[in-house]
Amino acid sequence: MPGSQPKRHFLALSVECLPESREAVSYLLFSLGALGCEEFENRLTAYFEDRDADTLRHGVEEGLKRIAESDLPVKMGPVNLRRFLEENWMENWKQYFQPIHIGDVLYVRPPWKPAAGDPWLDIVIEPKQAFGTGTHATTQLMLQAMAERHDRLPKEALDVGTGSGILAIAHTKLRRGSQVWGCDIDRAAIDNANENAEINGVAAQCHFLVGSVESFRGRTFSLIYANLEKAIIRAILPDLQPLLQPDGEILFSGILASERDEVISLLGQHGLRIMDIRQKEEWLLMVTEKTHG
Repeated sequence: MPGSQPKRHFLALSVECLPESREAVSYLLFSLGALGCEEFENRLTAYFEDRDADTLRHGVEEGLKRIAESDLPVKMGPVNLRRFLEENWMENWKQYFQPIHIGDVLYVRPPWKPAAGDPWLDIVIEPKQAFGTGTHATTQLMLQAMAERHDRLPKEALDVGTGSGILAIAHTKLRRGSQVWGCDIDRAAIDNANENAEINGVAAQCHFLVGSVESFRGRTFSLIYANLEKAIIRAILPDLQPLLQPDGEILFSGILASERDEVISLLGQHGLRIMDIRQKEEWLLMVTEKTHG
């Protein structure tokens, strides 16, 4: 048809991935320009605008080598690529992100799905990040813990590694009038978090910034969310623990069941006592408080 625009192509890149290195591999794919990422049991599939496939494959392979050199277990299997037309993009994307219920309290959905209505609180997440859409077990563990505390959530909280902002948004919806600060070292994540806060009508209650926990030095919170992998928890604990008020709680997720004893010991070394542990699939949620004396 005269004057019609040519349809764009995209690349779908699929790589094997172990649970221990899933977050690091996901971060690698986004750093290479991924538009989105689907998570499967032992594989990640990322979507890119059309480009030279060999250059992209080489970038992924080199990145996987660097992750392996950091002592994370990595499967150095083939990096599979396929090219597809723009007309298939949105339907493929939409099929992956389905709404989820968190007990009888929260309903998390992408913008193209209708609200569930009563009795659920509606949370809309524009899926532009690999994590924080509500589909991952670590996020669901956090949301479940929040839903159970909905009548006693504090007026202020901190969300470290906020990603899409889903935890901060859920907190402000569960605790009306509350204020939540969220930080992430990825500017794209903060842009996505701000967009989601606007969509949910809680932009005035969610305060997102690019950076890590050092940005909050001198402040304290009665509740801190930290959905982070073990290596990041280890790195930030010296700065994170002082931000917790004496009777407050830090909720850690992103911990593998195989790391249980190691993380319990690590938290104990930094003055945190385990109050509860939950498990979903291979992932753990640890509820901690400061030790006294």
